[in-house]
Amino acid sequence: MQDEAIQSDCIIVGAGLVGTILSIALSSRGLNVTLIEREKTERQAQKDARSLVLSAGTVGILKSIDAWSAISSLCTPIEKILVSEKGVLPRVTLKAIESGLDALGYSCPAHLLLHNLRKKAFSYKNLRFLDDTEFRDMRLTKLGVQAELYSSNSLVDVEARLIVAADGANSDVRRVSGISIDKKDYSEVALVCKVSVSNPATAMALERFTEQGVLAFIPVGGRDYVSIYCLSNSELMTVKELDGEAYASLLEERIGGYLGVLQLVGPRYSYPLLSQRALSLRAERLLLLGNAANVVHPNAAQGLNLGIRDVADLVSLIGCDVPDIGCEQILSQYTKLRHEDHQKIHAFTDSLGGIFMSKMPPFIAVRRFVMLLASRSVAFRRKIVASSAATDEQFCRSN
Repeated sequence: MQDEAIQSDCIIVGAGLVGTILSIALSSRGLNVTLIEREKTERQAQKDARSLVLSAGTVGILKSIDAWSAISSLCTPIEKILVSEKGVLPRVTLKAIESGLDALGYSCPAHLLLHNLRKKAFSYKNLRFLDDTEFRDMRLTKLGVQAELYSSNSLVDVEARLIVAADGANSDVRRVSGISIDKKDYSEVALVCKVSVSNPATAMALERFTEQGVLAFIPVGGRDYVSIYCLSNSELMTVKELDGEAYASLLEERIGGYLGVLQLVGPRYSYPLLSQRALSLRAERLLLLGNAANVVHPNAAQGLNLGIRDVADLVSLIGCDVPDIGCEQILSQYTKLRHEDHQKIHAFTDSLGGIFMSKMPPFIAVRRFVMLLASRSVAFRRKIVASSAATDEQFCRSN
């Protein structure tokens, strides 16, 4: 049964973080936005164990669309990152103050970040939110494009000037549009859990190279951290057999005792690690953003930040007086703006994976040389921060 038709300026498929942030940016500019989410809101509200790191550049973008105020109280500043390798000297401490920054980044629990940003988005009367709604198909019309949706046992048609696919790595919109992907499976997983520690390091994250993989601890406030352990699939099977107390002891030993006694807070979650890139960012009256366009290895905490830069560049092209936000000029300019950044981040995260996660002697030698150089040179540490913190001035053009 088909019982409803909706008119909109922009249809955003996917109400995750990137889609929600884009909906705020467009709604604040007076555009009529329809935001679509496959999951029920209450189902998606189930706690996500991840803690996401927002770069300084991302914070600037969020401030420019008046979204930072909705989440700033949830975020923990990271002023230092201690990088070490088990049994090897020197250790390296990256410091925000050396690069003239207040913080290298800001950590925030993913589920709270999404909850508060959605509250901000839903405050706009020109935004319509449809959850528990499946994207089925799209077709061009005289005025733009029409999306066919399925919700509550009914077909819903939404007509707009532009469809934005922000529906994740397994994007239905990308599949329906016929855009292919290039995919690389690292045969690794990130094992994530929340821990409480007896000896917290104020405003400091830790990253440690172990024989089994890279281990990171991200502060999320007080004595709590999120632990992220990148492991091979075979190593994961061994670690998963440990109970909570045994796994906490393993983490204590492998982080070198820096944080004292650890206690798990809640369950462990595993996320497969892969790299994926859409071979095109666009089709007629369609753009891909966020993980629908790119998935990168989390070793540089660039995934969400890359998606938010997608939002910033798109919004920079759409003024309040643009009559057709899905026109050829905007589609082609968006593609040109994003191409270099996407290429650069894929190359950067792949090279980090090779240098800092490989067990091959040549890569270990390179890693240790980089660590030695970073321990001795402030200028080199600044370069590392500039490469990974995404504070490039080019992303301020939309502010």
